[in-house]
Amino acid sequence: MSVPRPRRRRPVAVWIVLAWSLLSAGYTLFSFWMIYVRAIPLSPDAAMYLASLTPLDHAGTALLLLLNLLGAMALVMLRKIAVALLVAALALNLLITLINVTSRGFLTTLGASGATGLLVGYLVTISICLYAWRLKARGLLV
Repeated sequence: MSVPRPRRRRPVAVWIVLAWSLLSAGYTLFSFWMIYVRAIPLSPDAAMYLASLTPLDHAGTALLLLLNLLGAMALVMLRKIAVALLVAALALNLLITLINVTSRGFLTTLGASGATGLLVGYLVTISICLYAWRLKARGLLV
């Protein structure tokens, strides 16, 4: 007869990470949809930047959203793979941003408030990666 495994209690913060990830992905998808149905007026710089995006850029964004969501779900399920998924999403995000900054005039399009939002987003993402790593180091992720 096997001994039942004790239920592990999930830290509240993993649910917060999942909620953040769902809201972020939803906001991103909604924003793109609003832009492409022309419900949001764009500055000439923003219109030029968006017109320069290729299908590969959109695929990278979709992969980024997917990695973040899978990482958050793995974190809720207390799986070690969460760390790798979340770090991969951060790395892809940095790569996409670097490409856009160096080749497409992304910073001009972003403006000061957008740059602040981008910085806050990176700080939150790095914090989530560090939190997942800490959970793994403490042996809470299997």
